[in-house]
Amino acid sequence: RHVAKIKEVKGHTFGGVSYYQSLLNLRQKSLSAKIIELDIHRTMPGNKYFKCEGAGIKKLENVLVAYSIHNQNVGYCQGMNFFAALGLLYLDEETTFWYMVAIIDKILPNDYYSIGLLGAQADQTVLQEIVAAQIPDLSEHLLKLNANISLVTFNWFLTVFTDAMPTECALRIMDVFLNEGHKVMHR
Repeated sequence: RHVAKIKEVKGHTFGGVSYYQSLLNLRQKSLSAKIIELDIHRTMPGNKYFKCEGAGIKKLENVLVAYSIHNQNVGYCQGMNFFAALGLLYLDEETTFWYMVAIIDKILPNDYYSIGLLGAQADQTVLQEIVAAQIPDLSEHLLKLNANISLVTFNWFLTVFTDAMPTECALRIMDVFLNEGHKVMHR
């Protein structure tokens, strides 16, 4: 159902150009462009597609800037670059933009990438409760150390595990995530 809504918008043109291209034409209005420019070079540094002169760098920048204009309430948040990059390994630039729209605007809870990262923080609370119920020894050990599990796992959730796993595993996780939704994050 999310994909059907996205396909409706994807097919529209605005003044003869696609919605995606119209966003790129507004590049100068992106408040996030400078941050994106600095951040993209830290994305998948071991992948030749995203090395300094790699073909993926400009595409990744375009996708992230377009999304930051599309959803100005969210803009850009570190972590988005990793699942956008994963998409660019297999999808064209515009389709990767729509893949990001599906993930951020439709699948993840509201406020996941808001200024306070409330949705992402809520996921960490749920994870702590799951660990306490399913692995009480680990939970107790972390409490004794005064260590919060989110120090390790927060980035995993922000990147939808694409930065924490080898590419093949990240692709499998993303496949299930796109098919079954946000609930996959806690399995």
